[in-house]
Amino acid sequence: MAERGAAPRAPRLPPVVLGLGVVSFLNDLASEMVYPLLPLLMTRGLGAGALALGALDGIADAVSAAVKLGAGWLSDRPAWRRPLIVGGYVAAAVTRPLMAAAGAAWHVVALRAADRVGKGARNPPRDAVIADAARTSDTDAYKVCRDIAKAIEEQLNYPGEIKVTVIRETRVIEFAR
Repeated sequence: MAERGAAPRAPRLPPVVLGLGVVSFLNDLASEMVYPLLPLLMTRGLGAGALALGALDGIADAVSAAVKLGAGWLSDRPAWRRPLIVGGYVAAAVTRPLMAAAGAAWHVVALRAADRVGKGARNPPRDAVIADAARTSDTDAYKVCRDIAKAIEEQLNYPGEIKVTVIRETRVIEFAR
């Protein structure tokens, strides 16, 4: 039972949400360590040109978007969620180290596309699992929305106060001249 005067405790984060958040963070960290090096690898290491660099991002984004369509449809079936999530993260974990052994620019493009297949496969079911784990009542959702609206209003008051002060001081200076 909560003590008098104490703020109510926020509900704990479901373990599945925490686990997926940590895995997603670590995966993004790995991706951000590798991805900025790819243009250098392709141009200096493999002698590729601008076309190959454009193909790297264009093909990767197109593949990811296409796979997301299918994964989204499959993630509506709960039995498919875990295999898609695990497979997506495994695809990323396998393809990123292989990029270092690429012998041609098209190898890097293909491996980046395979990495994005993993992203496209894991994101829709991961989002569905998180949404299912974070279900809340309408009353709780209303309270959260009200708190967010109040916080936004409070945050916007301060710039308004600054603006009024600046206008007032500007008018005082103009009047004094």
